[in-house]
Amino acid sequence: MAPRWEGRCPSCSSWGTLEEKYNVTKAKSSSKLSKGNSAALVGVLELEQTSEGRFSTGLSELDLVLGGGIVPGSLVLLGGEPGIGKSTLLTQVLLQTDTRKGLKRVYVTGEETSNQVATRLQRISSKDENAKDCFIIQSNNIDEVLALLQTEEVGILMIDSLQTISSEDGMYSPGGAAQVRDVALKISEFAKSRNVATFIVGHVTKDGIIAGPKYIEHMVDVVMYFEADVTDSLRAVRCTKNRYGEVGQVACFAMTQAGLETIPSLNERLLEIYGGERNAVYSVLMDGRKPVVVEIEALVSKANAGLPRRLASGIMVDRLYMLIGIIEKYLKVRLSSYDVFVNVTSGFKVKDNSVDLAVCNAIVDSYRRVENRQKNLMMIGEVGLSGNVKTVPRMTETINEARRLGFD
Repeated sequence: MAPRWEGRCPSCSSWGTLEEKYNVTKAKSSSKLSKGNSAALVGVLELEQTSEGRFSTGLSELDLVLGGGIVPGSLVLLGGEPGIGKSTLLTQVLLQTDTRKGLKRVYVTGEETSNQVATRLQRISSKDENAKDCFIIQSNNIDEVLALLQTEEVGILMIDSLQTISSEDGMYSPGGAAQVRDVALKISEFAKSRNVATFIVGHVTKDGIIAGPKYIEHMVDVVMYFEADVTDSLRAVRCTKNRYGEVGQVACFAMTQAGLETIPSLNERLLEIYGGERNAVYSVLMDGRKPVVVEIEALVSKANAGLPRRLASGIMVDRLYMLIGIIEKYLKVRLSSYDVFVNVTSGFKVKDNSVDLAVCNAIVDSYRRVENRQKNLMMIGEVGLSGNVKTVPRMTETINEARRLGFD
């Protein structure tokens, strides 16, 4: 026997007598999820049909994003920038959700102390009667946490956060890809086996996506992002994955000292923020199922030297180049020696083409120095390469919202 190919046998010294053989061994599974489980072939009609039995988060807008409320046993992954208010949102849901009375509401913190979480909870709860059912666990060990909860009746569980908690089985530090995966698997197993609705906070990278392996997003039932893309006081929760409802839904809140407040009419609030600038053009876009008013500003000024600049904030710069080309060809407005700057107010990021007409109008008016623009004018439409204006998806809803707000 030899560990590698040899022409001469090391035992009997004969030439050409060695034969190649493969020693295949079956690898042992390190997963603990399959222990005690057995596969079975079950007919669809044999399964008991049960309803999802959703319960409210206490925030009507968030319920809509989740598809009608929280599903027991579901896993919800919440990502967002540091300091945006993820912990505040989880604390508020912990207090206000209408899970069955008597079930514990548990907040697991790996970042803050128990006193810090309790202070925030008391600030938000005021006289909330559900506060007596809220409990805090300060730990960075998921095995320790789940062992503690095995004998408890838990209705809802908050994990803050995935990247700060480790597993005893892991050989890596918290936050590593392998460690994050192991922790997420254990949380998922607990939530599904005990039918506990679980929210998990996830850190985000500099690119704005949830840190860690993509596998985590595939494993959970719902993925939501908490954003502050409107103003410093407004927040938006956006759903990018939902096994129990529609994706793309958006919930808007106002951040106050007492926590998050649902905004009954976002567009009225936005119009107050915009303030009616005289050189701005208004348009409406669909953000999920919500028609949202946006304000478009443009500045056209003589270029000093060299190539003129084309800068865009809130819309794609390639789209701006295309619209400038359409304006020059069909409106005979020569912008080759002018700098063009376009801004969507309040930090909105426009990804559809429904604001094309408003952008073109703002550019042309700035070029022609139009200052007495009609105040109650709303422009909605996609501009084609032939210079025509096309309708946009759900045009009727956007027009109805514009008319409701007093625009023509």
